[in-house]
Amino acid sequence: MIAKRNSYQGKRTDWLADEVFLEFRGLGVDPKIPKVIRNLHREFAIIRSNSVMIAVSGGFNHLAFEAYAEGAEESGTKKLINGLW
Repeated sequence: MIAKRNSYQGKRTDWLADEVFLEFRGLGVDPKIPKVIRNLHREFAIIRSNSVMIAVSGGFNHLAFEAYAEGAEESGTKKLINGLW
């Protein structure tokens, strides 16, 4: 997803220049997005140059997963496996 981040349809144009924000609620999901991501009950994705964050619920009890490119500096609340928080 990182390599193709500027090719996805449905990007917000009012977002930070170095990130791609894809909101999934109420919109058709670009078929170029990997099927495993399309099948999640996801709210939005933020794609950066070295990571992809997938939010699966919003509001006060939000839950998101962030996957990092190999060799990227990682951070988060709980590390699940190398590269996935």
